[in-house]
Amino acid sequence: MDFKINISFLKKKKWFIAKYIIVICLLFYIIFTHESVSLNDIFLTLVNFQSGAALLLLILLFNLCVVCFRFWLFLKYYKCNISIIDAFKGCITGNLAGLVFIPVMGQVLGRQIALKKFNIPPIMQVSIAVYEKLVISIISISAAFISAVYIFGYTFAAEILNKFKLFEIPFSITIALIISLFFWSNQKIFFFWLKSQFDWKNFLKIFQLVIVSIFGYLITILSFLFLIKVLDQNINIFEALAASAIISFFSSIPITPNGWGIRELASITVLAKLGLDPSEALTISILYGALSMLTILIAAFLISKIKNTDKLDINYSIYFNNHNISTNINIIIFLGISISTFILYQFHIDFRDIKLAINFADPLALIALLVMCGNFILLRQKIVWEIKEFNYFLLIFSALLLIAFVNGWFNVGITSWSLMGRLIGWIVLMGYLSAGYLLVFYGGEFWRDKLIQTLAFLAIFIILFQFSARLLIGIGFNIDLNIAESFQGYSGNRNAFAFQLLVIISLIFGLGSSRKVFYSLDIDKYKIAFVLGVLILGVILTGSRAGHITVITLLLFVLVWKSHWQRIIIYSIIVALLFWLFQISLISIANNFLEINSPYIQSNITGVSSDYMRIDLIILALKMWWESPIFGIGLGTFFARSSEYLGSAYVIHSTPLWLLTEFGLFGVLIIILSLKNFIIGILSNIFSTAASKNIAIKSLIISFSVFGLFHEIFYQRIFWFGLGLLIAKTNQHKSLY
Repeated sequence: MDFKINISFLKKKKWFIAKYIIVICLLFYIIFTHESVSLNDIFLTLVNFQSGAALLLLILLFNLCVVCFRFWLFLKYYKCNISIIDAFKGCITGNLAGLVFIPVMGQVLGRQIALKKFNIPPIMQVSIAVYEKLVISIISISAAFISAVYIFGYTFAAEILNKFKLFEIPFSITIALIISLFFWSNQKIFFFWLKSQFDWKNFLKIFQLVIVSIFGYLITILSFLFLIKVLDQNINIFEALAASAIISFFSSIPITPNGWGIRELASITVLAKLGLDPSEALTISILYGALSMLTILIAAFLISKIKNTDKLDINYSIYFNNHNISTNINIIIFLGISISTFILYQFHIDFRDIKLAINFADPLALIALLVMCGNFILLRQKIVWEIKEFNYFLLIFSALLLIAFVNGWFNVGITSWSLMGRLIGWIVLMGYLSAGYLLVFYGGEFWRDKLIQTLAFLAIFIILFQFSARLLIGIGFNIDLNIAESFQGYSGNRNAFAFQLLVIISLIFGLGSSRKVFYSLDIDKYKIAFVLGVLILGVILTGSRAGHITVITLLLFVLVWKSHWQRIIIYSIIVALLFWLFQISLISIANNFLEINSPYIQSNITGVSSDYMRIDLIILALKMWWESPIFGIGLGTFFARSSEYLGSAYVIHSTPLWLLTEFGLFGVLIIILSLKNFIIGILSNIFSTAASKNIAIKSLIISFSVFGLFHEIFYQRIFWFGLGLLIAKTNQHKSLY
C-alpha cells in the first residue's frame, strides 16, 4: 500500500493564512520597532549565506531523523510494534501539521492522521507528545538556566529566580505533594499505582529515551552555534554555545508556529550580549526558522515516496482496548495530577505594553481537549455530563462568543484582549473542562476524590507557607523572599486567589458521592476540618470583600443544608478564627513591645475610592450597553473604549454585567435558555438532602454567582476544571438534573 502524506488540513487556507499573518506581523513589529535593525543588512547577509545553509540543512535533517527515531522508541515503549518507516511517516506528518496549528496540537493531529490505519487511540498519541515535551523541557530549561548564569551573571539569574519564584514554587509543590500523600485516604492504593509506574523496566526505557532526547537537543544547539560562528567567527565558542541554549529554549515554547516571533525576540536580546547587532541576530533567527521549515517539507516529500509493503496483521484497536486500558488510565491520572499541581501557579510577564499571564497547566489543558475531541471524532465516544444538554450550551456559547468577537471587530477592531484573552482563552478553558471530564471518565470517582484532596493540600501549603513567611517578616526576621504586597498566593491577584480557594472549598464538599461513601473513605474528620479551616483563613487574609461575602454565603448554605458537613464546617470556622487571632496577637506584640512597625499579614481591605471606581465602571458599562441593548457592543469594545472615559483601560468588574454589555439581551437570553434544565434543577432541589457531589455542584455555582457579581471571573481556569470534575458522568450514573 502506498503511503501518501495527508495534508488535507492545509486546504483550510483561511486558518493557515491567519496563523502566519499573525507571525509575520509580529516579525515586522520586531523589525520596525527596534531602532538598530536594518532590513538591508539582513537581506545582504541572507544572500551571502549559501554553502553554510546547505550544511545546516543536512544537520537539521539529521536532527529530524533523531526526533522520528525517538517517536518510534516511544511507540515501542507502549508495545506498539509498527515499522520504523511508519513511525517516521507519522512523526514527519505531525511536524508538518505543527507548522499550521498550535505546535503540540498540530503534532498530535498529524501523527493521528498518518497512523490512522493502526487505530492507535488518540490518548496514546497525546501521551507520547506529553512525555516528549516533558523530557525536552527539563533538558532545555536546565541548559538555558546554566547558560543564563554564564552569559548574564549570577546576579541576573538570581533576580530572575526571585522574581518568578523558580525555587520557591518547585519547593512548595514538592512538599505539598509529599504531605498530601500521607493525608490521603487509601494511600496504599496510590503508592501501589505510583510503584507500578516506576519499575526497573520502565526506568531503563525512560533512560534510553532521555539519552536520545539529549542527543537530539545537542544537535539543535549545534545548529544555532553553527549559524552564530558563520556570521561572526570571533565570538567565544562557549558564549555562543550558551546563547544557543537560551535561544533554543525560547523557540521551543509552544505558542507560535515553529517558534516564529518568540525566537526572534530572544535572539536580539541574548546575542546583543555577545556583541552582535540586532540585524545579525535577526538574520540568524530567520535563517534557522526558514531552514527548519524547509527541512520538514523536504522530509515530507521524501518519505511520501517510500512504498510500504508491510501487511497489517494486528488489529491495534482491539489490542489496546483489551490489553492497554490501564495505560489510558495512567496517562489521564498523570495529566490530572499535573494540571491540579500547576493550576494554582501563574506567572505575569510585562513586555513593553503587553501583559502576559503564563500558566504551565495551559498546554496540558489543550492536550486534554485534544484527547476528548479525538475520542469523540475518531472513536465515536459520546461526551455525557451530569447536566443535561450541557454540550448544547458549550456549542451555543462558542457561537455567541464568535458573533460578539465579530461585532467588536466592526466596532473597535481586533484587540489582543478580545482575541487572545477571550476567543483563544475560551479554547483553553474548554481544555480544563475536558481534563476534569477525562479524569472522572477514566479514573472514576475514586481518582476524582484523590485529585480534589491533592488540590486542597497544595492550596493549604501555599497559604501556610506565605502565612509563616509574612509572620516571620512581621516580627523582625530578614527573609529573602519576593513576597507580594497583598496576600495573593501565586495567582498574581488577591481576588483571583480568593476565588481559587472558594472553588477548592466547593470541591471538597464533593468528596464521596453520599454520606455512606464519605464515611467509608476513612478520612479523619478533624483533618478535613483543619484543611477547610486553613482554606477559609486564606480567603480572609486576601482582604477580598467579594471573597468574604461569598465564603459567608457558602458556609451558611452548607449549614442550612441538612448534611454530614455541618459539624465539620463548625470545626473549620474555629480553626480559621484561631489562626487569624494568632497572627493578630503576635503582630500586635511585635508592634507594641518589640517596637517593630510591622504590617498585618492580612491584605488591606479596599476603601471608598475603590467603591467609587466600581460605580463608575457600572455606570459606563450600562451607558455602553444602552447604545446596543439587543446584540451588545461586541467583545473587547468596553476594554478598548474605557480609556476614553476613565483615563486607562478597564474590564467590567461583574460577570453578568459583562455578558449583558458585550453580548446584549439576545445573548444573555440564549445562554439562560441553553441552561434551563440546570437552572430548574438547582432551584427545585436547593434545600433537599442529597449526595455530597450534589452539594459540591451547588456550592460551586453559588461561589461563581456571588463572586461574579463583584468581579469578572468567567475565565478563571480553576472553575472550569472543577466543573469538569463534578459534572462529568460515567456510564453507571444517572443525571443529577
